[in-house]
Amino acid sequence: MDKNEILNSHWYVRCFAAGNPNTPVNMLIELEKDSDRHVRRSAACNPKFKEVFNR
Repeated sequence: MDKNEILNSHWYVRCFAAGNPNTPVNMLIELEKDSDRHVRRSAACNPKFKEVFNR
């Protein structure tokens, strides 16, 4: 799936992508702004996101 397909998918697909450590950082930034709280939480808990943004 490409970035637009993921960002326009059902919340659980976005949630899975947000929690995946192989998801690119630019997509994690988009997913952190998602309307669904589960997706935002998954993005914030992603180890790559924490490593890059030192949160």
